Amino acid sequence: MGLDVAQRLDESGLWKVHILGTNQQRGEEAAAPLNNTTFHQVDVASYQEQATVLDKIFNDHHRLDFVFANAGKASNLINAFFAKHETDGMIGFTRSVGKELWEEGVKVNAICPGVVTTPLLTPEIKAMYAEKIRIPMSNVTDIVFKIISGNQVEDSKGVCVPGEELYSRVILIVGKKYYFVDHPEYFDEETHLTHQYMMVTQSEQGMRS
Repeated sequence: MGLDVAQRLDESGLWKVHILGTNQQRGEEAAAPLNNTTFHQVDVASYQEQATVLDKIFNDHHRLDFVFANAGKASNLINAFFAKHETDGMIGFTRSVGKELWEEGVKVNAICPGVVTTPLLTPEIKAMYAEKIRIPMSNVTDIVFKIISGNQVEDSKGVCVPGEELYSRVILIVGKKYYFVDHPEYFDEETHLTHQYMMVTQSEQGMRS
């Protein structure tokens, strides 16, 4: 997802994009065809390494407008982003940090996507989930761009959030729909199916471990 967002930002011609990643070769290959993108090799598990690079970027450009923090691996799908405790944790963290940093002029929002069709979604894993709940990667990128546009965002339930109030928010993405959430809730059949499939998969993994 991070690369897709970076590519879209680069294509706009309005952004100087910096990709941070652990794998030097893959990172350089990803950045090579992009005109306004630079890759930085860091240990993404190290706060200090990331902070050092972000400080350099800020000092070079005298601004830092947007950070898309994500890291994915195939097992994340197994671990169920929709598990109640994880979604509650994401909501709580975003609410807490978002409100605190808003006072310093920083907007913090989180997206909680279900099963996204990234390259990490192998045929074996893909077969575990019904097609109607799989999310095209472009859908996630579209929502990211809505968030950073500064404009009002209206979710699939008709809930509207003005741009100036778009901080400390969590957006749940299911299928082709997305919802602002305060607490986990089944909005539609796709949401229920996503949770059901992930819970079954997680249970099976637990029995095998």
